Amino acid sequence: KEGLLRVSFFQTRHLERPDLKTQFGRKAAACGMVFKGTDWRAVYSGDLASPQELSVPAKGCDLLIHEMAHTSPEAVAEFATSAKIPHVLITHIGAGFDQSPGKIADVFSKYYSGDLIVAEDGTRVQLSKIRKNKTILAQPEPVSPVKISADHRQAAALSAVFLNTLQQDFFLPSGTAGQILQAAESLLQPVLAAKTVQPGQVRITLNRLDSPSGAENGKIDVTLTLDAGSQDTAIKSQGGPTALRRKRIIRLYHEAQQQGGVLTQEDLARLLNASVRTIRRDLTALSAAGYPVKTLGQMK
Repeated sequence: KEGLLRVSFFQTRHLERPDLKTQFGRKAAACGMVFKGTDWRAVYSGDLASPQELSVPAKGCDLLIHEMAHTSPEAVAEFATSAKIPHVLITHIGAGFDQSPGKIADVFSKYYSGDLIVAEDGTRVQLSKIRKNKTILAQPEPVSPVKISADHRQAAALSAVFLNTLQQDFFLPSGTAGQILQAAESLLQPVLAAKTVQPGQVRITLNRLDSPSGAENGKIDVTLTLDAGSQDTAIKSQGGPTALRRKRIIRLYHEAQQQGGVLTQEDLARLLNASVRTIRRDLTALSAAGYPVKTLGQMK
């Protein structure tokens, strides 16, 4: 039927290494995926031993989504060129490129002339344009004309932080975390309504700037601005989600310090609903641009 998406799987040799067989067991298997739309075909490598494993699954594909934790940029770029794949999206970036993903593009430019996208949190692609445009990277979403009240934005920000904490720190499934959030909102709504924070702000407990050891008596409550309203909207419109997130990191850092608190990378990840890995990349980029942000781990 028109619009039907077909998904199939293929096994890779990633777990055939003796050390991984011991770790995961003999019945464990690593797999890649093939997605087939009405007029396009995409392949996700999964973890593998070599890009050459994709010779058959990736033949004639329009988009190759490839991991960069167990393979090198050179190997993937050379394979994509030999297989004549027009679009490559790099994800699952390993420690070697975690702090400098731009190096992946530098290496690719020597071997590959197609459309390369190095993914980060929030990256979107437009599969409907896979054979029409030179790049399928989606532009930042336009600002919605629907007006959302400041109180609603604040509630949404608090809910996002709470959900992220339940899932990341307590390893709860999203459905269970959502049910807990609903119960908490019902029970704590009167308490939250009584808080004196301004719209778009949250109240959070941090380590004290003058005592960053993590001891209980070294804690302090601070008020931080998650959503600055029209100012944030303008930044996102001009620079996209990444620019907005980095601007918020700078703001949160200064507000915390002004109130005698210091943020951890995990604090920033929870507040901004991002991964710690993404926060680390942002901190590296900000430092290179002349905006050093020191988190708790860097101050010990």
